[in-house]
Amino acid sequence: MTWLTHWGVYKPVHSPSHPPGTSPRESLLWAPAHNPGRDVVVPVPEGGGFGHDKSPLHPLSRNPPVRNTTFFHAGRVCGVGLPNTSQPWPFNCPPRGRRYSGAVRQRVHAYHHNRTGYAVLPHVKNFSQMLMRSKFCLATQGGGHGNRQVIAAVSGCIPVVIGDHVYQPFEPELDWNDFSVRVLEEQIPILHEILAAVDEETYRRKQVSIQLMGANDKLRTSYQ
Repeated sequence: MTWLTHWGVYKPVHSPSHPPGTSPRESLLWAPAHNPGRDVVVPVPEGGGFGHDKSPLHPLSRNPPVRNTTFFHAGRVCGVGLPNTSQPWPFNCPPRGRRYSGAVRQRVHAYHHNRTGYAVLPHVKNFSQMLMRSKFCLATQGGGHGNRQVIAAVSGCIPVVIGDHVYQPFEPELDWNDFSVRVLEEQIPILHEILAAVDEETYRRKQVSIQLMGANDKLRTSYQ
């Protein structure tokens, strides 16, 4: 039987913040929920706020936005409470919030929240506008499956996919490497170096791929 699922985790995911000696059972965040080759990851249904017709990559779009923010993420960082910017990871979140997002959002915030050109915030009022003004957008899970990768792609912001052992919608048949940047969790501290290495030609090619490879058409069913 084939299952359609939003959650593409295909290997056990363990917490990176547990101390040495912690048993695999105690450190387990997510058990496998996807069977590669049998199941299909589908996009998470969303409202109309980021619809296909509003995408700056839509053929009828006028006046392409100026993307003057290098990297953007706004949303919950800790599972509970707000991040403590005076503390390094994993102490930047309360103990109950350190497992949220597999500790991806916590690490991204700890290493990059005050970096020039980066907007990594718990909340912004102009979320959709920031997507349109940013070159790269964090695409990772939250308490479980995420939807940021699709929202970013439809908004023309190159998704930065961080989440080891997690398939994105329609992977591996749809090659997300063509229109996203994939970063291993262990590479989060050097995220800025990875993004700086993406030259303008590669960046433009990834944006074009969102259109020419049919990514918008394949993902837009979640937005109708």
